[in-house]
Amino acid sequence: MNKNSKKAIKISAITLCAIVAVIAAVIALAVGPFLLAVVVDDAACASFEDDVLSNLSLPEGARIVEYQSACGNTGGTGDHTELCVAMIIESDIPILPEKAVTLEDAYACTDMSLSELAACNIHFTSNIPENGYILVVIKDAPMSALDIRGC
Repeated sequence: MNKNSKKAIKISAITLCAIVAVIAAVIALAVGPFLLAVVVDDAACASFEDDVLSNLSLPEGARIVEYQSACGNTGGTGDHTELCVAMIIESDIPILPEKAVTLEDAYACTDMSLSELAACNIHFTSNIPENGYILVVIKDAPMSALDIRGC
């Protein structure tokens, strides 16, 4: 192999590496924001769960049987992602869900069925007691528009 052939091979290898690097950068720029959104929303969901549980105000005799949180599309419309904290609450006296929490007005308390919660990736391991109900607290995820779980 002569000197010119070695030089041509070296230039070809550098060019190929540059092309691969550019393609990898383009893919990272295209996919990166969506992956970042999932990471940011998961971190926000953990913080939201802590906030909900620390600000929960239940009447005497009421207790949380189980709680779970997840990011997902609770409305089923596929156009946004929400942070969702769901809990099974047991009480000897009837409690209206909207009276069970003292949280900021930005949080919505709603009734959701088990199948709606399953669509949001929440699956309780406990059964709902006869004198219990499900309380769901939701808010928009910080990167809702980019989080692929809302699609």
